[in-house]
Amino acid sequence: MPDLAAPPRPLSIALLAISEFVIVTTEFLIAGLLPALARDLRISISTAGQLVTLFARSR
Repeated sequence: MPDLAAPPRPLSIALLAISEFVIVTTEFLIAGLLPALARDLRISISTAGQLVTLFARSR
């Protein structure tokens, strides 16, 4: 019976970790910008937060 080698896991785990970091960073980056976003759109901060949440969920 031939010995099948397992695929290298360190590369796949590193790619998963990097992609998760990028996704989380892009979603949480806007949190610091909510006051400016709300001010520019002339809406409340809570409404701006809901808009950002809706955008994130729609993707």
